Amino acid sequence: MSNKEFTEKIAGMVKSRLGSAEIHVRNVTKNNGIHLTGLAIQEEGCNISPCIYLEGFYSEYENGDKDLEAIAGEIISIHCRNRAIHNFDVSMFTDYRRICPMLRGRLINTERNTELLKGVPHREVFDLSLVYYVEIPHPGRQDAGSILVQDGHMQLWEVKEQELYHQTMKNMEETDRASILNMADIFADMPGFLPGNLPEEDVPMYILTNQRRWNGAVQMLNKKALEDVGVLFAADYYILPSSIHETILVPAWEQTGTARDLVQIVQEVNHTEVLPEEILSSHVYRYCVDSGQVYIAA
Repeated sequence: MSNKEFTEKIAGMVKSRLGSAEIHVRNVTKNNGIHLTGLAIQEEGCNISPCIYLEGFYSEYENGDKDLEAIAGEIISIHCRNRAIHNFDVSMFTDYRRICPMLRGRLINTERNTELLKGVPHREVFDLSLVYYVEIPHPGRQDAGSILVQDGHMQLWEVKEQELYHQTMKNMEETDRASILNMADIFADMPGFLPGNLPEEDVPMYILTNQRRWNGAVQMLNKKALEDVGVLFAADYYILPSSIHETILVPAWEQTGTARDLVQIVQEVNHTEVLPEEILSSHVYRYCVDSGQVYIAA
């Protein structure tokens, strides 16, 4: 069965079970030019319909792990656990004063997203680009939806990219704050998680992300957080792009290895551990304590 036939059958089965709900098949372009097929299930009286992506389910079907009935049932269960219970006030999105507190930043790879960047306001940072999105909270839930800010939104709001940048940096300080986590504490009970060629255990390592650990790699633009880590290490340090959600910070000591050694680690992890749509970069960056600046080290 082709991917298209699979999608049509699953959409029909979900529709027959949910009755009045509207089922839409959407082809979505994700970060790094990854194209995914999703089902958007919109129930009566609700104008929000998050996508449930089908690629993983199709693989399970092809491998014989699950049949169509089981997959349709699982999709419905996912929908029931995560469905929105309130309408989104669309009129709010036309008012920049109401939207600006919800502005967030996301770092993406410039070269991998050339098509996407043609239609969205952005700011280039090293080999990366900062794009903007509006975080839409789900009442009664900890997670949130998001809407990527596009050029048309900027025209509607009558704002320039510079205003989006300054507001996003302000929100980063006030509401989308940094989280600096000691990796030794996180992975103490997870032996073998890290590649064997990472620095020795006596080298302190930290994760820099945001409070929700979602699109948290943008915190490498947070000057205050970078300064705080410089105080922890009392030395320059390397910034390893773990994914779009977080970076790993390693002091630039002799036993850490060279920047080129660390690049090999990043490339290996990107190839084996990180989802294609979550890869950030294959470069390693260095923070200089004296200047307070970040630059590409290798």
